[in-house]
Amino acid sequence: LGGLIGGMISVSIYAYMKKLSWTVVADWVAPYIILGQGIGRLGCFFVGCCYGLPSNKSWLFSFPHGRPPTTYDSFKYNYPDVFNNFVAPFYQAGDFIKVHPTQLYEFIMYICIFFYLIFKRKHKKYNGQIMCEYLFFAGLSRFIIEIYRLNPIYIMNLTSAQIISSFMILISLIIFANKSQYITIWKK
Repeated sequence: LGGLIGGMISVSIYAYMKKLSWTVVADWVAPYIILGQGIGRLGCFFVGCCYGLPSNKSWLFSFPHGRPPTTYDSFKYNYPDVFNNFVAPFYQAGDFIKVHPTQLYEFIMYICIFFYLIFKRKHKKYNGQIMCEYLFFAGLSRFIIEIYRLNPIYIMNLTSAQIISSFMILISLIIFANKSQYITIWKK
């Protein structure tokens, strides 16, 4: 979500300095913001951070040198609730714990969104539509990924990223509703 904030600030400054329409610049930049976020998730994968819940599935990954490492002792110390439910029943002391590579899941989702937004730019109906779709799909993707991530729960059984993602989705839906109503009236 840091990429979103940085991207929005950059778009705003650039549009202001060049005296351009914010929505036009935002539509041009939106696909590249999600691309940058996807590349950032690859970095998370190689560092071994931002991974997901443990499982005993053979196709998952372990990050013995991750931040924090996916070791038995690390889970016992850093994630006691997760340890009791997902680690202790399946693993023993000294084991490397296999976890969902949520960084790769998110990368794949973001790359798909990138290509969709690039395609959609040629067929948009109003300025700001691509940025609005970015907000919706990036928010939805992150909300879903958080189900598998090891982030703390805050309110209403949601992580902070899910709360922010909910606002992104809500804002985009409000804009979609207002714009589609405007377009329908305008076409009549």
